[in-house]
Amino acid sequence: MENKQHKYPDLQLIAEKCTTLEELWVEYIRALRTENEGMNNILYANKLSECFSIRKYARQQLEADTIAFQSFLEEWSKKRACEITIKRRLKDFVGLNKKIRMFLKDGKALDNIRDFVGFRLILKTDDPVEERNIKLCYELLNDVLKYFIITAGALLTEAEPIVDYQKTIFKPRGLIIPEKSGILPELRYGVKDYILHPKKNGYQSLHTVVKNLYASFEIQIRTEAMDIRAEGGNAHHGDYKKSRYDGVEIPFDLSKIHIDGVWIEPDGTIHDAEGLVKSRIF
Repeated sequence: MENKQHKYPDLQLIAEKCTTLEELWVEYIRALRTENEGMNNILYANKLSECFSIRKYARQQLEADTIAFQSFLEEWSKKRACEITIKRRLKDFVGLNKKIRMFLKDGKALDNIRDFVGFRLILKTDDPVEERNIKLCYELLNDVLKYFIITAGALLTEAEPIVDYQKTIFKPRGLIIPEKSGILPELRYGVKDYILHPKKNGYQSLHTVVKNLYASFEIQIRTEAMDIRAEGGNAHHGDYKKSRYDGVEIPFDLSKIHIDGVWIEPDGTIHDAEGLVKSRIF
């Protein structure tokens, strides 16, 4: 459970007084800095400010970078006669607050929250042999990192240790684990290889983070079969998030909040318009 000795400003009460998402960001950052509750709140406010700057001031640059990245992926997919679905998202406001609180509760450095901007690449081919699709998935990862490091001048950040990994004789149906990693040796320090080391629930994907002058970008790469399992099968990400954020829930009664672009799903998941997934298929 969240440390009861530490108190954060009430996000619900502040949201009820706001009429726009931008106002909510500004007012919550101000409350964190002015309510005298210790260093945790200042660290919290500084992380929110960093993400707010990306959201507010780096939008134009982010759009330009996204268009350039899409052009690279389009050419890459044409040469290999495959299809790539690219999904881009900004982490929604409430989800970001949950993650910051979880890191503070666990004593983790907030600098390691690097997934405010995310790209998910889903590789689809007509090849029924998943082993060959996995090989192509690794090839895409290597070329994407070369693109960001060489062409875009970004830094590859060091990956945190793989979490929730457990070697087991049992494998969920359809799970294919390669004999070895296909990541270039000089790039392995910056990649979480959940294809070679699946999570306990069968989740497989490649995760990496690159950083330029104004933002960090999380990139996930997976095959279509992996994406189907992650979105609707045994490896459903929603169940993982519920267990991971246990103890840092932020109660929200949307019937008392009137901010355009904020809504709640039947399962209680809260979204804002900035958190919408934007997809494009090549």
